[in-house]
Amino acid sequence: MKTLPNGFFSLNYDTGDLAKGLRATDKLPRNNKFLTKCSGMVGKEGTLSKLASLTVSSIVTADVELDNFPFPQIFITDKHIIVCNETSILELVGATLVVQIDDLTPGNMWSLAGSHNFVYLSNGKVSVVRDPITQVYSVSATAPKSTSICNFNGQMLVGYLPA
Repeated sequence: MKTLPNGFFSLNYDTGDLAKGLRATDKLPRNNKFLTKCSGMVGKEGTLSKLASLTVSSIVTADVELDNFPFPQIFITDKHIIVCNETSILELVGATLVVQIDDLTPGNMWSLAGSHNFVYLSNGKVSVVRDPITQVYSVSATAPKSTSICNFNGQMLVGYLPA
């Protein structure tokens, strides 16, 4: 490892070292060229590349309620970024927030659980489901209304506390 005049050090990784990825456990010895943390970078074509930056101001549209605390709420699942206003739900499609459903009954704060392309949201007054095949959001008459939702290993745990 080379120490630079400003006190910082330089450590070079070649393609084979990057291919090792993150270390599997803290117990691995030092200096084995596994990464210990990778923040803001992805491995791409044998090198580390920075992630494309996404600023909130670049995606906020007039459809986002900015002065209605505690809204908007932002949920990030494994496949989707969803923004919930008090009475509408938006989804990030490409680099644009698109209204998926609106004119919903206001209630408590939104709760969300998702698995792959299926998303279930509820605010205690209404339940909204995203169909994984058609990708359409709709109010569900059969899904329970809830005030808390948790995806526990693919099982949706739902709780309701009346206001």
